[in-house]
Order: sequence, then C-alpha cells, then structure tokens
Amino acid sequence: MQDYVISRLRGQGGSAPWLDCQPIEQAYRATEMVGVLAGWGAGQKLGAFTDRDWDRAGRLGFAVTAAGEGEIRAVFLDVLRGLDLRHGKVGPHTVFGFFYEWLQFNKSGRDPGPIRAILREFILENMAVTPGVDLLGDKVVNTRRHHAHSLAVKYGLHPKTVHRALVSKGLIASTDPERMTGMDTCDAQDAEELAGELQRAIPVAKLPARMNATRPQVDILLREGFLRPMDNGHRVFTQVLRGVDARDADRFLARLASSAVVVPQATAEFVPIPTAAQEAKRYSGDIVRAMLEGGLSRVEMVDGTAGYLALLVDPSEVRLALPRKIEHLALTKKAAAEQIGVSLTALDRLLGLKGNSPLMEWVEDRLPGPIKVRIEQAEVDRFKQRYVTLGDLIRRAGSHHQVVRRNLAAAGVNPVQDPKEIGVYLYERRPALAASP
Repeated sequence: MQDYVISRLRGQGGSAPWLDCQPIEQAYRATEMVGVLAGWGAGQKLGAFTDRDWDRAGRLGFAVTAAGEGEIRAVFLDVLRGLDLRHGKVGPHTVFGFFYEWLQFNKSGRDPGPIRAILREFILENMAVTPGVDLLGDKVVNTRRHHAHSLAVKYGLHPKTVHRALVSKGLIASTDPERMTGMDTCDAQDAEELAGELQRAIPVAKLPARMNATRPQVDILLREGFLRPMDNGHRVFTQVLRGVDARDADRFLARLASSAVVVPQATAEFVPIPTAAQEAKRYSGDIVRAMLEGGLSRVEMVDGTAGYLALLVDPSEVRLALPRKIEHLALTKKAAAEQIGVSLTALDRLLGLKGNSPLMEWVEDRLPGPIKVRIEQAEVDRFKQRYVTLGDLIRRAGSHHQVVRRNLAAAGVNPVQDPKEIGVYLYERRPALAASP
C-alpha cells in the first residue's frame, strides 16, 4: 500500500484501477478499513488499534482494493455469511459494525469516496431495508429484498409463518422451516407475491364451504393437482400453508363453470360430479379433467347456483367420454362365488369379512362404485386346488349327500371349519376325493 501511495505521489498509476479513480486519501482510508473488516471482523473496536495493527490492515486491505470492486464485495459477502444470528431482525449496522458506522455517520465530515456506494448497493442487493430509511447518505426508495420479518411487518403476518412459506416455496436458501436467522432474503417482488397468497390462503378444512364441495371431493382435487396447497408438498405443519390461495380456487371453479350451460331447471338425468362418478363407475378426478379439456359437452348449472356441486353432468356421456377396460380387473365376489360353488354369504366368511379366520385373500377395489372387494383369479384357482365343497363331491359321486358325508366320516375326513360358521361344507380336496367313490 505504501509503495502504491508513493507511486501515486510521483504521478504514476494504473496498477489498481479502482483505487486510481479516487483521491489518495480516500483510497488509503478505504483500503485500511477494508483490511480491518477482512482481518478482524465487523465487531472490532478501532480505538484499541496500534500502528502495527494499522500497518497489517493496510497490507490486508490493499490485496482486496487493488483487485477492485469484485473483491471488495466478496469481503462484504464473507462478513454477511459469517454472521450467526438466531432472530429475525438483522440490519446493516448489526452486520457491518464499525465499517457501517464509519460510512453512515461520517463524524470526520470527509467524503469516504466510492466505497460508500459499493456498500450501499451491496446492502440493497442482499439485505432487507425498509423504504424511507437513510442508508449511507441516501433514502431508500424501494425494497429490493425481503426477509421473513420485514415481509411479515409490511403485510401484518406472523414472521414464523412467513419464514415457513419462504422455505416451502424455495425462495430462500434456508431449508429449516423452524429456524429464522434474518439473513435469509429473497427478491422483494417474489416475496410480496407470496405474502398476497398468504393473505388469501383458505385452510383445507374451510375449502368445502368456500367451493360448495364435499371434503372427500376437495381431497381428490388436491391429490390430483387441480388445487395446490401453499406448502408445495413440503408438509409444513401450519394451517395457513396447508391451505389454498382463494384466487386459485376461484379460478379453478370459473374454468369448470365455463364449460356449463346455465339452465332454469336441471335435465332429469344430470347429476353432480361425485354422483356421476358413482353411477358411471369413473373417478371424479377423470371427470373433472375431461371437463377442463373440453371432453364433456353436456354440462349444466341451474341458474342461481354456484360452486363445485352445482356443476351437473350426464353419467351416460361420462361413460362414453371415459371408456374403461375391465378385463384386467380381479373377479367380483359374485363371479368368484359362482366358480367356487358357494353363496355370497359363505364367500364373505371364507374371505374373513365376517370376523372369522379367512381361507382366501381378497384385494380392494379402489374404483368408484359399490364394488369394494375383488378376488384374483389365481387366488380362486389356488383355493379350488386345495379345497372342495360337499356340493362338488355330490355331483362327482352322483350319490345322495348323506351317503357322501358318511363315506367321508368313515375315512376320517372332516370339514375344515364348522359348516354352521362358514355356511358351507368344505373339505381338504385330496383326502376328500380319495374317500368319495
């Protein structure tokens, strides 16, 4: 630094462009102060500095300022990132300490030079500063950055809720929705758009009333992605963030309503979407998607009604618009009972649906409609390979049932379960066939 000053006094320059563009005194003082910030941190008390300390600060600072504005901003960024605070309110004075005081309050009355403009711009680009504040010689006109607390104050929201929302939306670098440092900021425009969403948020529990829908239908709309909760799938446990932007809910209903014809009285066969799903055995979500994509032409709304359940569709058109292959589905209980040769009541007991120990496995039918239990063909085949009913043995033997039962008893072949409990005489197949002529 001393060599640089001597060179400047001799009228020479060019080795440090950023320093060359300002008077020697400004360049020297800025270099020393940057050196203190880089070597000792923002909390350093300058009154305790010795000549040796100032000499070292000059050497550290010159390595930064001689390289120009980019290196100076890098030092500022290191200071900002190195600050470990556990509260939401952080201002530039807290971050930059003595360095900020030197440039903000300027007790000497001397112009510090371009270093002040660099710090001011850095603060505006990286920290939340309230409009109207005097920042390093000029009032702040617009906020460029927001952190959770500044956004909460401006919009009357809870800071923790705002912080969780910023994390959930990925607007700040922090991944911890519970830890506010005040150092996590984002673009002010993005943040204020999010604040508007928070103010309009409707908790999921209140969506049915808002949309004229049932809670199961709301759950379907959320699961299918027609409505998106504000937590963006992060499962942040805050009621507000689990909610949906009222504007998005209203837009969704408006899109659905645009496909409907307003009528004074509903056509006889037209029913609400969930009823149509049951009658047509289709998913409500698929019906909604068909409406949005223009796949249904027969949609009505009775004049004076509104909301999701006010939309009426024709189940017969739903079937045609949403053809469904059922060949891949497992057997219904009726079909399985016919193959085995038992009543539906007996089949329920064999499946364990009446509280007894099951002899067969079943699968859940998740499709809309009354059928909830199905049995795979392989399971029916397995059952028939292991068991045989008394009725089947009678048909094979061509004898009276009493004769068949007597032969079985004589061979020590007994029913696998009490026939009174399961509603059918059922035997192990191999020994039963061997005992029956």
